[in-house]
Amino acid sequence: FAFTAKVIKGRDVELVWLTKNEYNLKNYIVERSFDGRTFEPLATVSAKNKSENDYTHIDYNAKDLGKDVLYYRIAMVENSGQVRYSPVKAVRFDREFWVSVYPNPFKEAFNVKIYNPERKNITLSLFDNLGRMHLKVQLEGEEIHYQPTERLDYLAAGTYLLQISTGSQIEIVKLVKN
Repeated sequence: FAFTAKVIKGRDVELVWLTKNEYNLKNYIVERSFDGRTFEPLATVSAKNKSENDYTHIDYNAKDLGKDVLYYRIAMVENSGQVRYSPVKAVRFDREFWVSVYPNPFKEAFNVKIYNPERKNITLSLFDNLGRMHLKVQLEGEEIHYQPTERLDYLAAGTYLLQISTGSQIEIVKLVKN
């Protein structure tokens, strides 16, 4: 059983768990806590009962709860009623790196919003589907708002990959040009 919890888009929490040799399970209950001790159910997910399974649940707008730290765990409910729990995972809104790109699809330009609490140097690169680089820029700061100064209307309509790299972390966003 592998379980991760991370902040996405600066405000949602994505929970992903992977299982192997799953059998006799009724369902999973996604639980959230403000203190790491008292948990409340968020969602129930039916078990697939196959040899390899992956599950995803998103706690939308979790940041709006006003807590810097939230705790999550997964309760595994067997058909017999017995319950086992995953390890508890904490997510921090005050220290999480995140990227938002809009509008997507774009026509002439797009905006990039980055929260970079560790103030790492960031390289932003735009590639087409053949791997050709059309844009490369170095950015720095904690709260970054970037819009390419050059117009991108010369780009052909299609799908592009925007790579945001901190050296130790890489985010890739699929962008569509109309």
